[in-house]
Amino acid sequence: MKKNALSILEREAPDPAPPSDQRWVTKKQVAVSLGIDPRSVTKLMKEKKIPYIKLFGGKQGDVRFDLPEVKAHLKEKNGIAAAA
Repeated sequence: MKKNALSILEREAPDPAPPSDQRWVTKKQVAVSLGIDPRSVTKLMKEKKIPYIKLFGGKQGDVRFDLPEVKAHLKEKNGIAAAA
């Protein structure tokens, strides 16, 4: 059975670190920016330790993060220093 090359690339290609001027980012980009595993981002979301928004019309579980707000929130509320 042939696999769709595009779907393989989409699954395997990691999200790059967000450009410094990009405000709304994916879970993977937050993880890269903070230097943590994406599962840790999910845990922080469930514990309501980081702010995020849910997107409508996307696949289930699509969320975006305001990266500067996440970094500020972690620094202020949780004592977690974000990676530069």
